[in-house]
Amino acid sequence: MNHVYLRELDPSANDSLAKIASLIPAASRVLDVGTGSGALGRFLQTQQCVVDGLTYSSAEAELAKPAYSSLHVLDLEQTLPSSVFGDLQYDIIVCADVLEHVRNAAFVLADLRELLAANGRILISIPNATFMGVIYGLMGNRFVRTSEGLLDITHVQFFDRQGLVNLIDAAGLKVLECRDVLKGLEDSEFAALDTLALPTSMRSYIESLPDAGTYQFVWALGRNDNVPTGTLEADIPSIPRFQIQARFAAQFFCDLGDGFNEADSYFAWGKLDEEPQILKFQALQLAGARRIRIDFSDRPGVFEFFGFRLLDATGDCLWEWNGDWASDITMNDCEWPPAQGTYGGRLVRAVGPDPWVSFCASSNLWDKATRAELKLTAPQPYSDAAFSWSTYRYQQIVLGLTSEVQALSSELREEQERRHHMELRCVEISRELRDLYASTSWRITSCLRRLGRVVSSKPGI
Repeated sequence: MNHVYLRELDPSANDSLAKIASLIPAASRVLDVGTGSGALGRFLQTQQCVVDGLTYSSAEAELAKPAYSSLHVLDLEQTLPSSVFGDLQYDIIVCADVLEHVRNAAFVLADLRELLAANGRILISIPNATFMGVIYGLMGNRFVRTSEGLLDITHVQFFDRQGLVNLIDAAGLKVLECRDVLKGLEDSEFAALDTLALPTSMRSYIESLPDAGTYQFVWALGRNDNVPTGTLEADIPSIPRFQIQARFAAQFFCDLGDGFNEADSYFAWGKLDEEPQILKFQALQLAGARRIRIDFSDRPGVFEFFGFRLLDATGDCLWEWNGDWASDITMNDCEWPPAQGTYGGRLVRAVGPDPWVSFCASSNLWDKATRAELKLTAPQPYSDAAFSWSTYRYQQIVLGLTSEVQALSSELREEQERRHHMELRCVEISRELRDLYASTSWRITSCLRRLGRVVSSKPGI
């Protein structure tokens, strides 16, 4: 390797050296594995640190030597650090952009682990192979190696986040702290990529990935005494062993006078889970809007809709829609049956690939909107036959319940009629009794009734 990595350390910079330097206490004993031209060693001299170093390049060693107490030229693929520094213990061991250059990275880390003092730390920085610039290049059918940067021609290993975790586990270490370097595409070596050549939805998806903006992983590691290091032999599968999280896209359009177009649209990405979720559209610019449009999903399916809200910068709700119909609403590729879903939302059937609803921008408050929230469940697949059969089956259930209710209602009416007849009969009997008590014959026979009671009361009669 003839290339010399000429770097300087600016403590306020957004790069790996600055972040690693911020993790090193003053007066520490430090081993710098991969010194480059000595930028870290020179800085640590000002922090009263005692620093040893090693590098692969004799040219770099000549530049770096004044900044180190001892400096060795070493090929890590041939000789492990403990063979040189085995009698020493270090508070901090630094591997700044080193492990991606060696094929036996797990062995190197495990060896460095034995050089740590009690409570010592290993500080590593590793390029992220899933940074958006790398993905954009691949989407453009290119994988261009460079003399420095993420795709340095001397890199023999490439890591995503999980791959780096696996490496650290294999070396008997654990992650104590993360200070990743985050960058936009414009701040990286990929700034010249013409991403506008890709569809808006593709750019939105790439930039929504969890580590799209992570340029480098910068982690502090410590011993993991609870986990054995194992054999450290790489278990490289013959096929990829991972699953991609299934997601769907929702899109928010704003008509600023030229109709609905991709340039004035915003994407949000949701998980294809069954439970309700909130999709957030950020950095909206609705000043002068004539209409807005909500594209619920990028695929057909059945989902539950709970509401859509426009919010201002402080989070106050400026306008919301809960699925109620209005005269200014237009719809496409979606049906709204009068039914609730499992989670209590409004059931919506997206019958085509572009289900959307559009509104007039009638509220003067919309100019203040900076973000929006769409609450719904992910679209679930369906077939017309299955949906029709489900509808028919539920209709039959409803018809059966309706017939049962009607039968019970009929019985109730009959019972009410019988009760009514009984009440009428009671009234008639009461009237007949009153007439009887008021009759002449009742008065004439009153003496006989009294005599009968007297006679019946005497014993022996």
